[in-house]
Amino acid sequence: MGIKEPRLFYYVINLIRLLHICGEFIVGVLNILKNSSNSFIFHLKDFK
Repeated sequence: MGIKEPRLFYYVINLIRLLHICGEFIVGVLNILKNSSNSFIFHLKDFK
């Protein structure tokens, strides 16, 4: 049991790190989509 504990610990740390990276990526994509949709709406208003 003493040998497997550090492996599980590193596995949990890697999982948290991966979730953090995925979270940052999702937030970045959402920000890009929000900005592009805002600029798209502004272009539509200018077109009218």
